[in-house]
Amino acid sequence: MDDLEKRIEEITSELRKLLLQQVSKNNDKGMDTMKYNNKSIKWRADGRYYARYYNQEGKQVSVYGKTQKECLENLKNALKENKLNNKIGTNQKAKPLTLENWIKQWLSLFKLNKVRKSTYEDMEHRLKKYVLSQSISQMYLKNITAIEIQELLNNISAGRMREHIFTYLKDCLTKAKQIGYIKLDLFTFIKLPKREKRQGRALTLEEEQRFKSACNRHQYGDYFLFILVTGLRKGEARALLKSDINYTNKTITINKTLSKNNEIGYPKTQSSRRIIPLFDSAAEIALRNKDKIHKDKRITEDRLFKIGNTKCREAFMEILEIANITDFKIHDLRHTFCTRCMESGVPAEQTMRWAGHSDISITQRYYIHINKDFENKNIALVNKNGKGV
Repeated sequence: MDDLEKRIEEITSELRKLLLQQVSKNNDKGMDTMKYNNKSIKWRADGRYYARYYNQEGKQVSVYGKTQKECLENLKNALKENKLNNKIGTNQKAKPLTLENWIKQWLSLFKLNKVRKSTYEDMEHRLKKYVLSQSISQMYLKNITAIEIQELLNNISAGRMREHIFTYLKDCLTKAKQIGYIKLDLFTFIKLPKREKRQGRALTLEEEQRFKSACNRHQYGDYFLFILVTGLRKGEARALLKSDINYTNKTITINKTLSKNNEIGYPKTQSSRRIIPLFDSAAEIALRNKDKIHKDKRITEDRLFKIGNTKCREAFMEILEIANITDFKIHDLRHTFCTRCMESGVPAEQTMRWAGHSDISITQRYYIHINKDFENKNIALVNKNGKGV
């Protein structure tokens, strides 16, 4: 028995030596201990690296990585999250949060520099106008019920804006629940009121002639005419560079868009990034603006149309007034383009590619509309002739 125990000790000792030798070899390869923020990143016998830190509850937490670099990144992320939780936890204990305070904190922590500048500014503006200006914003977060949120949403008359606020508050209060500010998921009980979506409409042929005439008399008319004859989205037309027009091949390259804050963005879908024909009517407009010197010196890009978002809205309303056209949006120019394609017998698949639709069903709505118009005309023709069917 003594010999057996002695042999076990000898084997154990040899294993220790081998392990130390292996550690030494790994250290020689640059795998020695690294320090970050007073935390040590060490090598483990299983080949991984690890580091430890204390969380907000005082418990020791370990992070790992296959490489020293990976472990360092994991440690940085863990410490950043721990710091955020500590900050939130401290604020929560110090004083109960009002909805207003939490919305501002949520925007700062989870949206600022996480979304596009224009998106952040829209969120901030909408929340300020429709939520922070209401009495509910001064209620303590923990005391707010689904009823108050539902009443707030019901009182927003504009359907699209109501949907925006619903989305923002759902994200905001879901994060509050995850952190521990509130106990219930309030949006389990909240319903978004349905809205009747405005159906886009196309200009009649007679309205189209009046619109074109008004555009020809307006300083910014060419911009709107270009949308009418190409079907571009308004942001796509504003972002269009003179170099995007190829007069030799007769094509227009569409690969960017311009936000209302004049920020360049890029198509979210592959279908929006497209090359379309330079139709003759579009070529005439482009040539008129090719060498045009624009007055707006703030815009440095060599854009075909230099028009800001505010001026765009103002100019469009002026043109509609001249043309005596009502209930019409800029986006309806795109609708008109697609409708004219349908009336001319262009296949839906082709119109879809020109318009940059992501789904053929979007394009087919125009066919349904046109077919219904044709049907009504045929019914009227039969009735006029006094013939049955």
